[in-house]
Amino acid sequence: MRTESTSLLKKRGIFTITVILAVSAILVYTSFYPDMPRIMHINETPRQTGGTYQEPVVSNPQVAIIPPPEPDAGNVIPPEEKVGSGVLNVIAAAPLVMLGSFGAYLLFRYRREAARRVFSILITFLAVVTSRFFADEAVNLFEFVAQMRLDHWLKLVVTMVATISLGVFTAKTLLISGGARGGRRLVCMFTGILAGSFIAAVVPIYVNIFFSIFIALYDVYAVKWGAVKSLVKIEDALVTIVAFEDGDWSLGLGDVIVYAMLPSSCLAYAMTYSPRFAFYGSSPPLDLLVPWIVFTAVASSMVFGLAATLKLLERRDIMPGLTIPVLSGCCTFGLCLLVMQCVNYAGWGWLVPLL
Repeated sequence: MRTESTSLLKKRGIFTITVILAVSAILVYTSFYPDMPRIMHINETPRQTGGTYQEPVVSNPQVAIIPPPEPDAGNVIPPEEKVGSGVLNVIAAAPLVMLGSFGAYLLFRYRREAARRVFSILITFLAVVTSRFFADEAVNLFEFVAQMRLDHWLKLVVTMVATISLGVFTAKTLLISGGARGGRRLVCMFTGILAGSFIAAVVPIYVNIFFSIFIALYDVYAVKWGAVKSLVKIEDALVTIVAFEDGDWSLGLGDVIVYAMLPSSCLAYAMTYSPRFAFYGSSPPLDLLVPWIVFTAVASSMVFGLAATLKLLERRDIMPGLTIPVLSGCCTFGLCLLVMQCVNYAGWGWLVPLL
């Protein structure tokens, strides 16, 4: 995130972040909604009898750099194994992030035209992969709501048409010389939303939380002393990697991915784990509200964190765009879990395993 003058269009920036948060939440909710009946069923017996809670069964594959731990014979993964997996994945991802940012700097520094094409191809590939995933999820949601099964070939045609259309549009916008700069940034922002939502849907929450904290801390170094500070000085680099710019400050593609990923991960977590609480299921409106309360709290704290960052940016030339929002979002998520436990303990007298 950077500034060129002291005047900041805060409302426009906050509106953009709000759109990113809202679209990513809708995508992830669409992905997890068909699994809710199974998740409720899995949690019903332990909630009533005090038995052992099993892992939620979701249709989305759970992936990470280091594979998540496998459940035992009782479909249970000890919490310490999940935390350990989150830490190990951050340790594995850290060198990749640092090497990637340094490699991007070298490319834009010495092979600017080649770098622009490489990043455009990578963004196009990312758009194709993530759009295919959510096209499949949209079809699954339609089948679930309509209580009908579509023909396999019809599903394939629908998803492929959507995927190819977006891929062609992305490639045309990014790779054709002379394309509108605003169009390229809009494509980058939408691709960032898709990528962040995709990560929230398929990567376990304990990996996303630890990775978000690492990125928030690394962003301080990258902006103050690392590759991002150098990239900001290369205007041509911003044409490809900047997803939003209002003339005074800019938001990078990586920033958009994290903004979309963290609150949506919390939403997905609340959808899959909040049915463990006794108060969940007491009334249909509460069933629908609990995940959205958690998401709204985390998203609001990130928006306030962005506002604080913009305020600090008035006195500085450059500020990390993720540190304050991400750390405030993680703290708010932890507070939400504490409040849910306190409410459950006060009403029913027991604590619920949160992982």
